[in-house]
Parts: sequence; structure tokens; C-alpha cells
Amino acid sequence: MYVLITDVDHFKQVNDTWGHMTGDAVLRALALKLRECTRSYEPSYRFGGEEFITLLKARNDRDACHAGLRINEAIAAHRIRFGAEQLSITVTSGLTRAHQGETLHRVLERADCAMYRGKQSGRNRCMFVDRALNVNQVQF
Repeated sequence: MYVLITDVDHFKQVNDTWGHMTGDAVLRALALKLRECTRSYEPSYRFGGEEFITLLKARNDRDACHAGLRINEAIAAHRIRFGAEQLSITVTSGLTRAHQGETLHRVLERADCAMYRGKQSGRNRCMFVDRALNVNQVQF
């Protein structure tokens, strides 16, 4: 089991430019895109603000990283329509494996750390963090 935390890049700018109703529409569109990009047994949950958590099932770290990157790329390629306008968003994600015996708090903390490292290093990326807290950008 893997946990992917996804955060909309520059979401405040969306609200400030187009208003909170558009911001809400962006969050709904993102939730729908997450549902479309994942398997039926991999749920996504809004985690507050503009963050979402997705529980991914994968055989290994490499497969999980492929899934995380695929999700990020699908979101970046998606156009959100509101009225006559279209808007594109990107997200930054933190991905980690949930190890047996770990608390949920610890797993979320690690994924959140990876996501923030992605924000600091340029946004629009998926970062993987292992149990030893080594963080790397997912690239294939």
C-alpha cells in the first residue's frame, strides 16, 4: 500500500484570479480526474484545502512511482472548463510506502515531507520518499 498526497500548485492564485467559485470547480474537477486516473479500489480523499490523499496498491516502489507520475501527468494535461473559459492546473505530489506496523500519522508525515520538497524544487512533480527519508523526484 502506498500513499500519494497531491497538492494543487498555486491554488491561491486560482482563487484570487477567478474567484472562490472557480476554485471550488477546480477542486471538484481534480477529484473527478483522480477517480478517473485510479483503479476502483484506490480511493482518493480530500485532505483539506487543496490537498488530496490517494491510496495506491502496487507490487513495488517502481510500480507505485509509475502510478504517481501518471496521475500527475494526467492532471497537467486535463483542461478544466468553467463557463467560456478553460484552465489548466498542475499538482505536486509526495509518495511513500506504508510499511506494516507504521502509524498512519507517520506515513502521512513522510508523504507530506516529500510533497513539500517537490514544491520547494519547482512544483509540477511527483516525489518519492523511502522509509529512511531519502527523497527523489520520480522520472522515467
